Amino acid sequence: MYILKNKFNFFPLSKFSISFCVVSCVLPTILSFNFRRGNVSSYDFRTMNMSPVILIPGVVGSIIEGTWRTHGQPRLCTAKEKDWEVLWLSLKTAFGGKPLKCWVFRYKLIYNRTAHKSSNQDGVKTRVMGDFGSLKAVEYLTKDLITRIGTGYFDDIGKALRKSGYSTKRNLKGAAYDGRYAPPQLEEKYGYFTSLAKLVEQLANDSGRKVTLVSHSMGGLIGSHFLTKQPPEWKDKYINLFVPISTPWLGSPMAVSGFIEGTNFDVPTFKKSVMRDLVRTFQSVALLLLSEEAYNRTVIVEWPEQNKTYTAADYKQLFTDIKYEDGFLMREDVRSLMPVAGDKLGVNIVCIWSKSVQTKFKMVVKGDIANPTSVSYETVDGDGTVTLDSLRYCETFPNVTTQEYTGLDHLKIVYSKDFINYLQSVLVNAKPL
Repeated sequence: MYILKNKFNFFPLSKFSISFCVVSCVLPTILSFNFRRGNVSSYDFRTMNMSPVILIPGVVGSIIEGTWRTHGQPRLCTAKEKDWEVLWLSLKTAFGGKPLKCWVFRYKLIYNRTAHKSSNQDGVKTRVMGDFGSLKAVEYLTKDLITRIGTGYFDDIGKALRKSGYSTKRNLKGAAYDGRYAPPQLEEKYGYFTSLAKLVEQLANDSGRKVTLVSHSMGGLIGSHFLTKQPPEWKDKYINLFVPISTPWLGSPMAVSGFIEGTNFDVPTFKKSVMRDLVRTFQSVALLLLSEEAYNRTVIVEWPEQNKTYTAADYKQLFTDIKYEDGFLMREDVRSLMPVAGDKLGVNIVCIWSKSVQTKFKMVVKGDIANPTSVSYETVDGDGTVTLDSLRYCETFPNVTTQEYTGLDHLKIVYSKDFINYLQSVLVNAKPL
């Protein structure tokens, strides 16, 4: 969902500034070690009655595998792969060119206007790696030891909690998901929220303590959707806390940019127009568009050559002008989910974010807006990916405690030892089941 300041790393992905990111980073080409400060304090799961934890990742924070038997693929792309192969995150795409085009062909979604549903390319099957609840799909974005370098995500949090006595068998789990989809199809296709409810109950019953949901980025929207669908008595019984980190409560300008310009995630071999063809098919990117309610009077895109400006109230015209009307239909499909109704969450919340990182906001487009020759940006305060007003929207929720950091970008916050200390401090003295 990145790693470089002043770049869009909305889809969490790498603790090093490696150049691969599709909402994060991944190719070990430009390594810049992640920001850390402070020492991790000492905690103990048993003696300090710490809450069991389920980690919910951001939009591209889960390892996705695929097999395929396709037709109509780009020339020289393999038509068949009988074994399960990692599609996200696939380092083969680092070379750009044909490997990138083959990957985009296999990983993009196809939108059905009649059913208002999205699905894989014909002949492509996908799955989240491993069993539901495993940390393996969310700690790193690649699954073998060699390619893990530079692709850590929840690994620092996992290491700290294990050091404090947590066990991945009993009280520390991950809730990975296919980040291309918005919440309704996550349940429809994968039974995601049903599985998450069972996992919460399992951890609570095994430990005798209520469970804490810890989410990052779009994971906060996933966790919120889950909580709004659960009965109040269920939440009272099983949920200790909800801890959303760096959540785009009102959307992110990154999503608008993805539809119009695309992104190369700072990988020179990634052609933006090719990546745009992938990212704009994701339901999740439509979900993450800036909120119509919050930005209906704020110019988010300017096209001077045609004397046009667009606010979030102008999405229909914007998608018509960029010649991608499916984007507007997908937005309409998920619009009721944004912004989150904080009064329906029904649990105690610890909302965490960082500020004072320059964040791209308004786009100024040159050339044809459907295929811009160049794009410039005006910046605002935020975490480099999400604006500060979107991050702070949770302040309007009931039963919320907030924690604000300074200078930690959208992804680096989860590697900060100051943050990890604070996270563990709110897990102590968990409520008994």
